[in-house]
Amino acid sequence: MSHQQKDTAIDFRCNLTRLFILVVLWLWAFWPHVAKIFEKAYHSSETAHALVIPIAAALLIYLRRKAFLNAFGKGSIWGLFLLAAGLIMFGAAMWPFTFAYAQDVAVVVILSGMVLVTCGWKFFFVSMPVILLVLASIPFGPGIYTRLIIRPETYTIAACARLLDLLPGVDTTIQGIDIIFSRNDFSGVIALGESYRGVRLVQPFIAFGILVVFSQARTLLRLLVIFLLALPLVFFCNFLRFLCWSLVVIYGRIGIVSSVPRCISAVVSLVIFYGLLLLICNAKINLFIDENEEGNL
Repeated sequence: MSHQQKDTAIDFRCNLTRLFILVVLWLWAFWPHVAKIFEKAYHSSETAHALVIPIAAALLIYLRRKAFLNAFGKGSIWGLFLLAAGLIMFGAAMWPFTFAYAQDVAVVVILSGMVLVTCGWKFFFVSMPVILLVLASIPFGPGIYTRLIIRPETYTIAACARLLDLLPGVDTTIQGIDIIFSRNDFSGVIALGESYRGVRLVQPFIAFGILVVFSQARTLLRLLVIFLLALPLVFFCNFLRFLCWSLVVIYGRIGIVSSVPRCISAVVSLVIFYGLLLLICNAKINLFIDENEEGNL
């Protein structure tokens, strides 16, 4: 082994050791915030996806391990500025007003700064999907979620009701955020108006999408196309979730208290989302440059 190769190997081990130590210190310092996320996910179906985020992150690192190993470099001083920005954001979210979601986001910003200051820009960009996965595990506060979903929720429920009206023998009316239906001798309520309704699965969709899209190298152009199609795809699959939920209730004659329609519709919508995302990721379009021939992300 040449001196240059030995120096490179030493730098790699040193950077990896520094990053490991900083991540351990990060966990020690911010463990209450990390534990709060997992505790909430354990007791709430709304944020249960956070429980599998560590597994998804580890899988993503394994699938992109060559890119991570090749991206190791000298740390950047800009990481200190990112660390400082995260600490300032964390402090500002504690006083004079407490903003829990901003605190959790600041914790991830601090983690990002640690990655940048120890391993450099190239490694930082390669690790960005993992950082985004961590961000996707942080549940939105009720206030933020409510402001985000009012309009999409209204349109989605209205579209679902109109489509159900086209089915033979089915009549629906919208009452607030629920659909009242009747079919032959059976009538009831499709209780879409639960907490975190509307785009309830938006964060699981985001996390699932990040894992699928970044599981292998993609060109910047393909990533841009995926990014542009991602939001419409999420809302389309959420509409299918509402529709599937409604069909299970109507034709299965299931009562309002049952969780079966919600569970079935969630699984179906995620499977469809996965299939459509794979189709976009692997579509052979002339506009796309071969990922094996060009620089990858």
